[in-house]
Amino acid sequence: MSSPPIPPAPTPTPLERKIADLIRAEGPITFARYMEMCLYDPEHGYYMRPADSSRRDYYTSADLSPIFGRLISCQLYEMWQICGEPSEFTIAEAGAGSGALALSILDFIASAYPAFYSCLHYLTAEISPARRESQSDLLATHIRARRFSAHPALPPSLPLACILSNELLDALPFHRVVQRASSLHELYVALASPSSSRLVELELPPSTPALPAYFRDLHTPLADSQHAEASLAAASWIESAGAALQRGFAITIDYGREEIGRTHG
Repeated sequence: MSSPPIPPAPTPTPLERKIADLIRAEGPITFARYMEMCLYDPEHGYYMRPADSSRRDYYTSADLSPIFGRLISCQLYEMWQICGEPSEFTIAEAGAGSGALALSILDFIASAYPAFYSCLHYLTAEISPARRESQSDLLATHIRARRFSAHPALPPSLPLACILSNELLDALPFHRVVQRASSLHELYVALASPSSSRLVELELPPSTPALPAYFRDLHTPLADSQHAEASLAAASWIESAGAALQRGFAITIDYGREEIGRTHG
């Protein structure tokens, strides 16, 4: 009996070809850089697509109901009161995507807290030009009222503000590591062969001393052969956001689940 024919290798996508060309030119790249290209490459990155892409495969609370934004609005109003109801107050949302959360917050504040609305400016920090354009269309009413603007990054200084993010930190690139005896190794992405575009994992020394320091600072020793992740980008974002915020608050929202073990008798 003859063996079944081996199917041909799938044609690489434009992003796969771009990654392969980079590896051929520079050598293996860290998983963090690979993830950054997959998510944020200007031409092909997942988060650089328009937010209403038909291939969208997840939704957050802000997409499902305006109630989520209304609850945050109540907290923002309380923050403004705590600060003495200043005449200027900024809400700075990082990674704002389509602008759905900004819309539900601004719509509710305009209706429920008109005095607060007259004092605030809501700005978004969104790396994707396509999504900034979507925000401008969605929030046109608040742009005309001079209460909203879209930007590619947070401003370097926020005198009085609340920095807000929803599902941002877990969307930033992270490094992958594995402990081998007494040494920490980092996982890189390489090519199976110089002529191939097939990607493989490769263990090499850490790309930066910040990786061993990350786990030392957490007081989290890894067991032999244990894999772990380190989001240096998230730590850097937290530091830069804290440096920009001169006075105010930060709300960072993410999602998770506690695993509860069950004993079977």
